[in-house]
Amino acid sequence: MAFCVNCGSKLDEGSKFCSSCGSSVENYSESKNYATSANYNSQFSENPTTANSGINSDAVNSAVKNNNLQGFFNSKQGKIVIAAIASVVVVVIMIFCWLQFGARSNRSISIPKASALKSAPLQKTVDNLRKQGLTVTVSKEFSSVKRGGFVRFANAHPGQSVPSSFHITVIESNGPGIPKKGVVGQSIEKAKKVANSMGIPVEVYNIISTNTGKVVATDPMPGFPVSNGSSDKSVIRLAVGVEGKGVPADLFGMDKDEAVNKLRDLGLKDVSLHPHFSSEKNLGKIIASNPALGTKFSGGHIDLYYGVDASETKNIMTMNSPSDNSVRWATNTAPAMFGTWCTNDGDCMELQTHYYPKTNPIFTFLQFPDDPVDSNDSRFYEYLALCNYSQDPGACTLPHDYESGREDRMKNHLLSGDTGAFELYRGMGLPYCGETTNDNIGNICVNGKWIDSFEPPEDIKQYGSPDKIPGYWKGSSFRMRDFFLVVPVHANLNKIESSGYFEGKGNKKPDTTRPFILRRNSKLYSQTTVDAEPYKGEIGDNPFVPTNKHKAVPFKPAPDDSVAYYLVEKPFDWSKLPIA
Repeated sequence: MAFCVNCGSKLDEGSKFCSSCGSSVENYSESKNYATSANYNSQFSENPTTANSGINSDAVNSAVKNNNLQGFFNSKQGKIVIAAIASVVVVVIMIFCWLQFGARSNRSISIPKASALKSAPLQKTVDNLRKQGLTVTVSKEFSSVKRGGFVRFANAHPGQSVPSSFHITVIESNGPGIPKKGVVGQSIEKAKKVANSMGIPVEVYNIISTNTGKVVATDPMPGFPVSNGSSDKSVIRLAVGVEGKGVPADLFGMDKDEAVNKLRDLGLKDVSLHPHFSSEKNLGKIIASNPALGTKFSGGHIDLYYGVDASETKNIMTMNSPSDNSVRWATNTAPAMFGTWCTNDGDCMELQTHYYPKTNPIFTFLQFPDDPVDSNDSRFYEYLALCNYSQDPGACTLPHDYESGREDRMKNHLLSGDTGAFELYRGMGLPYCGETTNDNIGNICVNGKWIDSFEPPEDIKQYGSPDKIPGYWKGSSFRMRDFFLVVPVHANLNKIESSGYFEGKGNKKPDTTRPFILRRNSKLYSQTTVDAEPYKGEIGDNPFVPTNKHKAVPFKPAPDDSVAYYLVEKPFDWSKLPIA
């Protein structure tokens, strides 16, 4: 019997062409083909792969004999052989993978013992567990353990053996603090149990409230550590509601209009509402008062502060010109921003109000508690302001149409835009002369010393025109000083970033549900001083602040959760609450 050497099909006796593939038939003797076929057929019949797969072993033998394997593998029978071989390879690979990985997943791993966990750095413990194949998640909670230390495993015990496929949760200490839940609204006994577990002293106060007998307030606030925005870093305070006449602590978090009505129901009718930047959860709600929430008060005027977002920035950071209601001045920095602002690592800054002038104030500045106080207020520009210096509020005028053609002095300040964010900076852009800042409106710098241009000494007066004075503005400089970007809730931070305002990009975006401040870091700049003599001390040429000529140098660092100073909402004045 003969077979086609191209496709392996059986040939009809005497045919010149294969009836299956059409190939020409060569003259092979049937006996020779048969002998070869029988030899190879006996070999393949012992192979379970071909014996049980429906493969025509005679066709295989014929293809091998005639050295035409390529033709065979293109045939139907050849494709069956390839599929069978592939199946065997897949099975072998699956067995290999199971031996390598499946068996490994069943390995037992011993979790370190308690003594080792306390002595080793937490990150080292986490890294070692991951190297052994465990999936590790790190969560944080308040505890008596030092910040960053190991507290416990949430789903395992020290010394326990677990499979390498185990997902383990490691609890990292956030230091002592007040949990978001489980303290406020509880009895003093339950609340003290939680507070005492933090390992620091606990003090209990009384606070006027309609929710008597329960813990109404805490210091720090729920969700905050004692090292971040609390009144005292070594004490936890709890306030228990008591009856009394005053400003109820319950007003905190209450709708502003509801709070006004509640006070009026209590006979306290002289009430004013004031906006203040707040977290998203407190928008439109009371966040503070004067007199302070929870304190005794028999009668008189009450100021209530309620939360607002970036949509109110221009309304609350500016005021109408006394002479023209169509003109807005950027002079009103303090009321919406006073308070404590802290990073997640506990670096805090306290912003306080400073009114200028002291009688009938027009400007409201911000200052730090350790800022020097000038008795006659002549150095008001050393506080934090919104705009450049000028002898009148003209440099602080927002864009308007009342005077066609007038150059807009604040066109490069964010406050003039629509992002809802704005800058605060010290010195109002004024230059240095020598090592001192300006201390008089009429001063000029001559050879590194300030000279009163209105009453110059005789050796200066003789030159007549200031620009003829030898050393005029020599020794003057522009210097990089305190500079802040304030970002209220719902401000368009993405638009600011895309404009090129920042240099670089942060790793983790700040929490935009809370107002925050970014502080420019002069250590990140190669140049922090510029000679002001060529510019005659003109503020418009100061590169470190926005002016009518340009924007400020790109801001560093870029927005990042680690460098953001978040507003710490502290509605209660603990110094005015009696100890229980």
